[in-house]
Amino acid sequence: MEESEKKSITDFSLLHKNKEQTIQKRIELLYNSMSFSEGVEPNWSSFYDCFTSSAQFINANLDAPMCLDVHTFAQVLQNQIKEHSIPQLFTQEVSHRTQIFGKIAQRFSVFANKIELDGEPTTQGINSIQLICAKGNWLIQSISWYNERTDDKIPTMFL
Repeated sequence: MEESEKKSITDFSLLHKNKEQTIQKRIELLYNSMSFSEGVEPNWSSFYDCFTSSAQFINANLDAPMCLDVHTFAQVLQNQIKEHSIPQLFTQEVSHRTQIFGKIAQRFSVFANKIELDGEPTTQGINSIQLICAKGNWLIQSISWYNERTDDKIPTMFL
């Protein structure tokens, strides 16, 4: 292999690594913005910054998928906070698999929701997150999620 070929492979690897790091930061911002303590609102500004203007949330836990735009999803969460059905929530990524091609990326993100920061997860599942790079910025285009169930465990390949 010639030196110029080695350099281009190295450059591509660095570029790919930078994409993964940027996507990692975006996902961290997403989960941090959705986590909140009792009496404190989620960071809505950071939350909205994670998404394209046409992004969708798709809940796959129901008999038929329920699709919501970002603003409707946020409104549902705000209502649950106001009604105290969710007094506080801490969401974290447990593990992930990311695939990138050009300006598109797919991330299978295993998540855990906790009601107490140091408590056991109340919900675990997988967020299937699609991202698009626009003007050098990785933004979320859609999140489809499915919660783990006693009869439908998260596959070990994702853990």
